[in-house]
Amino acid sequence: MNISFLTFRAMLKYWRDVFYYNDGVYFALAEKNTDKMIGSVGVSGINRNHGRIELSYDLAPQYWNRGIMTKATLAVVKYVFETMHINRIEAFALPENKASARMLEKCGFEFEGNLRQHRFFNGKYVDIGIYSLLRIEFLTPTA
Repeated sequence: MNISFLTFRAMLKYWRDVFYYNDGVYFALAEKNTDKMIGSVGVSGINRNHGRIELSYDLAPQYWNRGIMTKATLAVVKYVFETMHINRIEAFALPENKASARMLEKCGFEFEGNLRQHRFFNGKYVDIGIYSLLRIEFLTPTA
């Protein structure tokens, strides 16, 4: 990934804190042959009262459109629904990020709508698409 050392340190601290405070779990994605980190995927922000959590993911651009994130996301979703007391996983994507939307939909997430000015991104408030996947939808096989 093309990130600065300080950004990488901040990411590692965030992941450590998620684990330390029992607020979710993150996984590093690495290139098979070199163990070079190429991305991450995980969940955080557990709302225990309502049984929901947020999915986050990122992948270095040179690895896009290879199915890597779809496979990793499905593994994390399976882990969450089989081992954590979670009913709903939420994910967010910029409306113009069609590849992210397609990946989420391939994993079974359903688009629910856009949240107006929900995130502060690149110096401004932006709308964000919200997607969700329910435990029953993932664990119940379709005919």
